[in-house]
Amino acid sequence: MKVSDLMIDMLNSGIYPDFELQHIKNIVETLYEKGIKEKADRICNIYMANRLNFLRDIYEKYNKA
Repeated sequence: MKVSDLMIDMLNSGIYPDFELQHIKNIVETLYEKGIKEKADRICNIYMANRLNFLRDIYEKYNKA
């Protein structure tokens, strides 16, 4: 999915989108729902590695042990 690739490229470049957090959550949730788990996980992990934990609940929902 091109949206996930763009987001990962931006995040890896240190560019964090400044639109509403709910929009980012919706994008990540959609990625998980469409089975694009690896990229959704990567986006969540980049944010969480930078102490931006607003995606943690979604990440945990799709990564239950």
